[in-house]
Amino acid sequence: MNRFPVPFKIIATVTLTFVVVTIGVFNLRDRAGWVYPFDGIFWVETDRGLRADQVFKEGSGAVAGIRPGDLLISINGQEIANLGQYDDMLYRIGVNGSATYRILTEGVAADVSIQIGARVLLEAKDGLRALLAFLHLGPPQGRRVAIVGTGGGISVGAADAFGREGLEVPTLTPETWRELRGFVPPAGNSIRNPLDIEVVFGDISLLERALDVVTADPLVDLVILSLHLDWLYDMSQGGHIAKLATYLAGSARDHMQDKPYVVSWRCYRPDPGLEQAKAALQQELVRAGVPVYHGIPRAARALAKLAEYHRFHKEGCP
Repeated sequence: MNRFPVPFKIIATVTLTFVVVTIGVFNLRDRAGWVYPFDGIFWVETDRGLRADQVFKEGSGAVAGIRPGDLLISINGQEIANLGQYDDMLYRIGVNGSATYRILTEGVAADVSIQIGARVLLEAKDGLRALLAFLHLGPPQGRRVAIVGTGGGISVGAADAFGREGLEVPTLTPETWRELRGFVPPAGNSIRNPLDIEVVFGDISLLERALDVVTADPLVDLVILSLHLDWLYDMSQGGHIAKLATYLAGSARDHMQDKPYVVSWRCYRPDPGLEQAKAALQQELVRAGVPVYHGIPRAARALAKLAEYHRFHKEGCP
């Protein structure tokens, strides 16, 4: 007879966690890498819309006849005014999907057909690290998400992305708005959820104040920090990204009210220094157990799975 019986709930928890991790490992092993939709073009925002800055040889864009300097007017009939709209549209179309781009070349508009390709995001070993880091998150109290981000049209498509995953993007309380407006200037910033408050990402002390206020809101259960790496990199050639990585991997936890948080990033510019800063950011966050994802849709999917797992564990393991 076992003198120290192990409670059933502990056995169930360990077993379920082992199954989840095992499924993840086999899923990652069966894929060469994680990919995201890519049209073979790096676009930059201008006052006239998105301009093709670099077109990769033999990429989808080059095959379709798009050249550097061309302006993107719309995709599948939907106007594209910024990188947020562009990114969301490509995720909707998906890898191997077909699209019609309306392009302005030297003042002449034309429609071109393009086959959306793929670009490797993470190799399998990196995906496994992200999966293991994900296990560090505690259970959320619900499915309501606050998105705190840095420009680039983060609100565009965010509601759709979270709605597809069964998550909510709640309106924050008037008290939260008042506190944020006390130190976030109205010009160039939005304190509605998603919060487009890039000014606080330039000053970590302001970021701490913003996190204190947002996570104290009773309508928030989960947090996504959305980083526009192109903008952050230009602040100090990657130095500020390194500071943010250290903060988000460490003392940011003290300002989260014990609410789970993840980091999402996006960048569009082909710059070796930016690529290096991005890789260092991801490595530091993963080592610290902070899940990090490319784009809000992937972060939304991860948080949805976290919330569903803990709901099942709470309701299905009495």
